[in-house]
Amino acid sequence: MRKRGFVIIEAVFVLAVFLINFCAAAENESDAIRIDNAYKCLNDKIANAASIGLQDAIFDMLALGAKKQLDDKIRSEKSSTENCWPKDGCKIKETAQVLLAYDRAGKDTEGIENWLLSKNASATELVWYLEIDIQNKEVSTCTIKYDGKSYNIKISDEQKISGNTGNCFSNAKEGYMLKVSNNCFGKEFEISCDKNFVTSMIYEKSSGGTIFVPGKAESAASGGTTKAKVVSQCFKTTGAGCDYEGSLWAVMALQKKGLNIEAFMPYLYAFADANKRFFPSAFLYILTGGDDQYNQIISLQKQGQFWDIIASPYGKWYDSALALMALSKGNSQEAENAKTYLLSVQTPDGCWNNNNIRDTGFILYSAFTRGVTRESGSGEVPKCESPFICTGLFECTNAGGKQEYNYDCSSEGAAKICCSINVAMKTCSEKGGILCGSGEQCSGRVEAASDGSCCFGVCETIPVQEETCSAAGGTCKSMCEENEEEIEETCSSMSEVCCKSKGSSLWIWIIILIVLIALTIVGIVYRAQLRLFWMKNWPKIKEKFTKKSAPSIPTQQPQARAPMQAPQMQRAIPRPAYPVRLGQPATRASRDKEIEETLKKLKEMGR
Repeated sequence: MRKRGFVIIEAVFVLAVFLINFCAAAENESDAIRIDNAYKCLNDKIANAASIGLQDAIFDMLALGAKKQLDDKIRSEKSSTENCWPKDGCKIKETAQVLLAYDRAGKDTEGIENWLLSKNASATELVWYLEIDIQNKEVSTCTIKYDGKSYNIKISDEQKISGNTGNCFSNAKEGYMLKVSNNCFGKEFEISCDKNFVTSMIYEKSSGGTIFVPGKAESAASGGTTKAKVVSQCFKTTGAGCDYEGSLWAVMALQKKGLNIEAFMPYLYAFADANKRFFPSAFLYILTGGDDQYNQIISLQKQGQFWDIIASPYGKWYDSALALMALSKGNSQEAENAKTYLLSVQTPDGCWNNNNIRDTGFILYSAFTRGVTRESGSGEVPKCESPFICTGLFECTNAGGKQEYNYDCSSEGAAKICCSINVAMKTCSEKGGILCGSGEQCSGRVEAASDGSCCFGVCETIPVQEETCSAAGGTCKSMCEENEEEIEETCSSMSEVCCKSKGSSLWIWIIILIVLIALTIVGIVYRAQLRLFWMKNWPKIKEKFTKKSAPSIPTQQPQARAPMQAPQMQRAIPRPAYPVRLGQPATRASRDKEIEETLKKLKEMGR
């Protein structure tokens, strides 16, 4: 009996451990498995889809590379006469996205590049000015040369300009600047003065507002010469104005191919505020690596988890992928938080946004990029390794390097290319800044650094707000688990949210199972005492049960039937093969001895 009890305990214990470990493994699934599930889900959804759209095919090719079903769809949407998409009306954005997808899959993109470049045009929505400043505010005579002619002008001690400037200029800003005619965009101007001077080209939107300075001012000594040129282009289709969103994608795609995109930057900067719904700071950070754009991306993150741009035409999943595509340039804690969040909100199949094919492909490409098989080569492209380095194209070209197309940087982030020279991003300490802690926020300017967000100011403790989460039965966390929901209660830290368990029937059954195991063990260990208790108390329990049942039976009926019951009792109880009196003393003696031993053990246990 004892051996059988231990076997039961062991079996139940093994079952309980198995169930608990199974649940723990399910809840602590590794990121690698989750990412594998996402790629499997995307492949399955593509294979089982009755049809997919052009946007689906483009972003899935970015994630998966050369794949026949995707390639067939993109080809079917191509214009029959030009290298552009879609066929029912070529657009800048879609064509630029196809260029990125084809480049990722190792396909020829020359025809697409040429089509895009044929759609560049002057950004006439911008107004350009030439500014000339004389050292020490002295009166000066200057000459402006262009189109083979020279024009003499005078500059007063107030720095106001007067004189003949030709057809390309007219007085503006109360005489302090010269406005450049749209017909003269792209022409080079030579300026010379008889005093030390500085020239600069500045611009603003035609509707006014912020004045932008595209580059460094040029200076020259008396009699020297500076050069100025209006560089202002955008992308547009026939009969339409500049296409801002299309220009963002086209400039990024052309930069990815190593082309000079400087002429398009003034337009993209000037109209960024008017096109916030397209998340321009993400594109501009990819293009320039500017600290202002980095700060804007970080400031737009929601709850430290995702991005959901106001009035966005695409939604939070697309916006989050776009932000992560930009932040893949560096080591950003905000990006890591977003990736953790995305892995926690996958569908049961492993995709995102109700198994949306486009959004899942974009997220995988931007946040969890993997090397892909390319059409133009056998197998995967070699990884970018020493002496080359994966970095942003802007950082590479700005340092004098060039893009190496035959090496892959996809595992390092969607916005990185293989650079011919080693361009390493500086650490925060090398930049002269400080890294704020998890409970701190920067009071000044923030820049991207190789080891995180670098603060140029003071790291201040994040204000503590009144905590109401625990009183509501919740727990404050940076993000809620899959089996939890966020409730509208506050936490002491502004970076945390209040999470409350949704409840799980699985854990209830586990608890019940553990309680049953414990009761089984207690019953086996104390079986002798329980047997003694039962023997002593059974007559009383039986008597109470009989008394409780007695009122429902008539008192006279048993007496009337007594003669009939006796024979039935004799027949019901079989006669033993040995005298009853011989067996009873032996049974009672062994039972008394067992009771004495049990009582003795109980006394010893009570000491």
